[in-house]
Amino acid sequence: MSQPLTKTLLRFTAVGLIGFLVDLAGLLRLLYFGFDAVTARVVSFPVGVIVTWSLHRRYTFSHRRTEKRTRELTRYMSGQVLCNLLGLAAYTWLVLHVSVFAEYPAAALIVSSIIGTATNYVISHFVVFNDPDEPRTK
Repeated sequence: MSQPLTKTLLRFTAVGLIGFLVDLAGLLRLLYFGFDAVTARVVSFPVGVIVTWSLHRRYTFSHRRTEKRTRELTRYMSGQVLCNLLGLAAYTWLVLHVSVFAEYPAAALIVSSIIGTATNYVISHFVVFNDPDEPRTK
């Protein structure tokens, strides 16, 4: 059963926003309690990823999820790390090599976030929630 692309993209975006807010709230809470910025991010990132995976599994890609949750989560986490590294690389390249982005780093963040999000959707749709050999959950 296939869902319309628009519906899937809207759910994907909404879930991503929720995951971002969970990640941000966790980061801010850990900073408040005295954690350094890097440690706080190392803790908050996987929490946000697990939230988005479970919401994508339940809402965005419910028609494609499999019974192998651990495998799915591992694929999703790997995809998230890859997409975040890609976004960071795009941001870094833009601010170092394109003068307008060096002057306006927020614009580079927007562009790199779009690149990371698009890549994340493709990986989620075609890799994480797309195992034709696995039985689907109901």
